[in-house]
Amino acid sequence: MKTDEIRALIDQGEGFAEKFPDQQKRIDEQVRGLREISKIDLSKTANLSFPIGSFGDSFVPGAILWAILLIPVILVIYGISGTIQGFKERLPLAALLRLFIALLAGSFLVLVLWPDSIPHVNGSRGPQGVAHRALWLTRNMIEGWADQPVHKINMPFEDWQGLVIEKLQPGVEGLSSLLWYLEKPVFAKINQQLFVLQPLVLKIVPVTLRFVFTVPEKGHSWNDAELTGFQIGHLPLGKFVGSLALQPIAYAYESVRSSFGLDKGIQWMSGEAGALVVEIPSAHQKRPQAKETISAKELAEVYDQGFGDVYKDRYVVVEGNLVEVQSRKEILGVDSFKKEDPFDEFYLEGLPIDNNHRIAIRVRCQIKSDETYFMDGKGDLYKGAPNPQNPNKDMPILRKGTGATKVRISAGRIESGASERRCINIYDCRKLEGFESGQWKELWVAP
Repeated sequence: MKTDEIRALIDQGEGFAEKFPDQQKRIDEQVRGLREISKIDLSKTANLSFPIGSFGDSFVPGAILWAILLIPVILVIYGISGTIQGFKERLPLAALLRLFIALLAGSFLVLVLWPDSIPHVNGSRGPQGVAHRALWLTRNMIEGWADQPVHKINMPFEDWQGLVIEKLQPGVEGLSSLLWYLEKPVFAKINQQLFVLQPLVLKIVPVTLRFVFTVPEKGHSWNDAELTGFQIGHLPLGKFVGSLALQPIAYAYESVRSSFGLDKGIQWMSGEAGALVVEIPSAHQKRPQAKETISAKELAEVYDQGFGDVYKDRYVVVEGNLVEVQSRKEILGVDSFKKEDPFDEFYLEGLPIDNNHRIAIRVRCQIKSDETYFMDGKGDLYKGAPNPQNPNKDMPILRKGTGATKVRISAGRIESGASERRCINIYDCRKLEGFESGQWKELWVAP
């Protein structure tokens, strides 16, 4: 379900709550659940990419790889030149020995660099809807966009593998790794063994590291997968060397591991029939902290997220773009004691209507002044009754700036509670300022 569809259901639910007050509690619970889901920003997970880090935390792993390549090259050059020299000096045994050294070193290089030594095996990938759901629930658990319960999401191993590789971004060469960098890995699960093929590249020179793990039993974490084999190219080096090679690889993937929440309680478990289960702990949306000075947009976002209670009955200074001014009168007292109490309402832009918001949110600031105010069609602010200005003749008290009329309203008390979604009310504001010519100027202050 798309975010705009969820928003439409929320609006319909709020309408039903007003029409059927006897069912309001039940409807509000359903709407609250939809609103929590709508807070998960699905677009952020669609464009995610996780860069692979540097090969190791020092130059040592890169230096070892350089040695693996350079020593055989030196031996090949030495052996060939020694062979030629030996035959010239009529020392056939010395020449043959040096030729043997050159062939041995050359064979070593072929085993290490043979490009087809590691088959790039990919499992069949089906629809990734479940995998994407696991990803955005994972990211929500990390980012705290919305509340969510514990989840256990079962899917084919190949679906999750494909999504993980899709989100990875190759590393970059750097001096810290002596110009080696990691390409995207390839996974292959065959006969209860997991083959991880990790290409290491130096400019155009590729070296492929092959790790072999035993697939963990059902109900066990993939963190417990046991390393059973390792080789560089076609050169087998065994489990012990593989464990040493894993250390700089693990360092490079530390940020990727954190991005998937594996250091925050998320587990990748082995399931039935080769499936993978992503276990995600419960998450709670991060509550914003109240601020004394806040923009109208930020305040609207807090209410849109359902945390308006943070600002309920607080006194704030709010800044924003002025979009409308209305003058009203309030009747106080009864009969012969009636009295008109005039006030102005300044409407600031909060959140406009867009793909994520079907209804605009505005901030309404109430000012009780002896004078009234109004805006002309250009967006300039003027004084109204009792001594109204003429927009055709008089200078405005605040001219519209670049694109907007910016004001700052101080010491008002927020009346709106957490359920408010359309207009946030700030009552009895004590000071009005306007931004003009690069600075704030006072327009009105309460006596």
